[in-house]
Amino acid sequence: MRHYLNIVNASTKDADVIFAVSEQTKRDAIELLGINERKIHVTYQSSSFPVELKDLSHEEILPLLESYGLEIDKYFIYYGAIEPKKNVLRILNAFLKSKTDCKLVVIGKNGWLFDDVEMFFENQKYNQKYNQKYNQKYRNRIIRIPYADFIDLMYLLKGARALLFPSLYEGFGLPALEAMQIGTPVVTSNSGSLPEVCGNAAHYVDPYSINDIKNAIELYSGSGDQLEKMKQLGFVQSLKFSKAEYQKRLSAGYSLLF
Repeated sequence: MRHYLNIVNASTKDADVIFAVSEQTKRDAIELLGINERKIHVTYQSSSFPVELKDLSHEEILPLLESYGLEIDKYFIYYGAIEPKKNVLRILNAFLKSKTDCKLVVIGKNGWLFDDVEMFFENQKYNQKYNQKYNQKYRNRIIRIPYADFIDLMYLLKGARALLFPSLYEGFGLPALEAMQIGTPVVTSNSGSLPEVCGNAAHYVDPYSINDIKNAIELYSGSGDQLEKMKQLGFVQSLKFSKAEYQKRLSAGYSLLF
């Protein structure tokens, strides 16, 4: 970490312009690195999303879903690294506490400090094998997929009832943008950059509150009209991060040099 910090300090000291992916990242750079705010230009991120993925039909995604024992709109999804800031353990505990007929799909490889999540899944396997009461209530409700390629991931995202992404911190939060682009409602954190990215198109929770996450799961397990409204708001919000808008902001940043 010290080595990385030295590299960042040297780079930012000599840079004429610094591009940041969010206002949150800009504030962090000013506070943590002491960078002059006039050098920092916010571009946000862009996601070049294939048009054919936005218009996927149920017939196209169903075979993949069935291979995992899933039904369309009958599961929530999380994807990303398994590490502390992603808040995966609270998602898992909130799901187990919730009253829902949906399943939960967790996609992602282990990052760092993932032992608590691994222990959760080991305990789940043990309970499913030896605890009959547990079997009846939770059996096969949580599905762990260590890796999925981009196409399979987008198929699984498209078929989900909502994305659960209550990170403790994000500098941008690309999964939230991808979910909005593909038409999947977003439940996310009220901190970091995520309110910038999602605007009025997401349901916000306190990422430290298991009950808050649980309540969101229960709400969107049965709120069809609200889900449709969030889908439409998500499409509109995602246009702010199109490739064309990104190029405009990038060009505006480079113009500061001349």
